[in-house]
Amino acid sequence: MAHYAASKDGGIGFTRALALEFATRGITANNVPPNFVNTEGLWEAPVNVEPFAQNSATTKRTGKPRNVAASVAFLASDYITGHTLRVNGGRYCK
Repeated sequence: MAHYAASKDGGIGFTRALALEFATRGITANNVPPNFVNTEGLWEAPVNVEPFAQNSATTKRTGKPRNVAASVAFLASDYITGHTLRVNGGRYCK
């Protein structure tokens, strides 16, 4: 899992660097690392994600594409930049 954690953290650092570099040009950069989202790609995954979804502190389910879409729409503001909005149904609240 080290490679996965490194890539997630790398994405967060990259987002912050982009936000700083392009802010003066009016360009925003944000990051939405979703948890398990109920999509075709998830259905084809070689792992049963339901036990992981049940481990979510609040929702106890996989996410829906509209959950991620709403988060991205929110971050599309011209005043939010450098932010990571974790769309995970409370999985890491425990």
